[in-house]
Amino acid sequence: MRFSIEAKLTTKASALEILQEWRDQCAVTEAALANTASLGHRVDIAHIHEAWSMRGAAPLLIIFMAPPALAAEPLVAPSPSLTGSDLQKTVSDSVHTLASGEESQPQPEINEKVGPEPQLSKDEIIEQIKQLEVQLMILKRAAGVTPEGKKIALPKNGIYVQGDIGLQQREFAGENGITNLTFEPGLYGGVGIGYRYDRNFRFSFEYSTMQNAVSKIRPGIPIPVEDPVVGPVGNNGARFPANGDVKLDSYTVNVYYDLNGFGYERRFRPYIGAGVGLMTSKISGLQPAFFPSIGVDRKLDASDTQPVLNFEAGISYLLGDQMEFYLGGRYTYTSTFLFEDTSFGTLMPNGARNWTIKTGARYTF
Repeated sequence: MRFSIEAKLTTKASALEILQEWRDQCAVTEAALANTASLGHRVDIAHIHEAWSMRGAAPLLIIFMAPPALAAEPLVAPSPSLTGSDLQKTVSDSVHTLASGEESQPQPEINEKVGPEPQLSKDEIIEQIKQLEVQLMILKRAAGVTPEGKKIALPKNGIYVQGDIGLQQREFAGENGITNLTFEPGLYGGVGIGYRYDRNFRFSFEYSTMQNAVSKIRPGIPIPVEDPVVGPVGNNGARFPANGDVKLDSYTVNVYYDLNGFGYERRFRPYIGAGVGLMTSKISGLQPAFFPSIGVDRKLDASDTQPVLNFEAGISYLLGDQMEFYLGGRYTYTSTFLFEDTSFGTLMPNGARNWTIKTGARYTF
């Protein structure tokens, strides 16, 4: 523990004013010294140095207090022990001398050199420089600065939420050799909550939904049917119009890797990702379009849930450390669905295979 008492006296009047302040400080110091002594510490005056080039310069008093365990190796040469009262008297006498205009004799300085610093070899110096360069590079990356000293925009780590919309196209689906369906393009929507671990890795829990209207049905076997509007349909495996739609709901866990950026402050950051989860397919009102014209009122309404995989890639733009916009594509794959006890019996069509292009925003708290 070190106490320093320092004052600058430019005139006799200012010396008298500061004297009272020093006396107050000495009272506090005396109380601290008394408390230190009660704890078994040794109180030494390590250095009392009074040096000034003109009348009114201030003495500098530094008190070093070391616990008994350190008494054998003091930081500086020990001096006679003083009590708090002796310290207060010493300071007061010094100020009185300055206030009366008397010159004080400069005291010899105490050499506080501990010893020569160890000399390093050339190889040791080079090795230390290399270590410092590595540490500097790590600090620059953590601070978002390139090795050339340019600023890098980095995303904030932590919990984030996101939302996106887009367009998707589903590949044909159905039971090979029996019935195949083709679909119109549909909409995509998704929301998610995730956690960014660092500048590159993040993961999220996401919900997405896609819906496609059924465009046409192609029977696996020839079904000669005379449609009053389009004429003969179903011959030789030809496709004919259909009614109904299919909705796909996915619940997935996804892992992403954001590559290092490019462009202005490296704000453009490509990413890749993959996920696994469950997908529910819900078919509503599926039937050939000619059924009503021939008096058939059978429709397919069914649902089933199966495992799903998705793969995606895209690019993000870092607007700030908390806000990102992104544009990307996703491919969703499900092997097969099983629809049991439908109006057409038990069906096991091909699963969903959807290509999606989407855009959205991500906000980190």
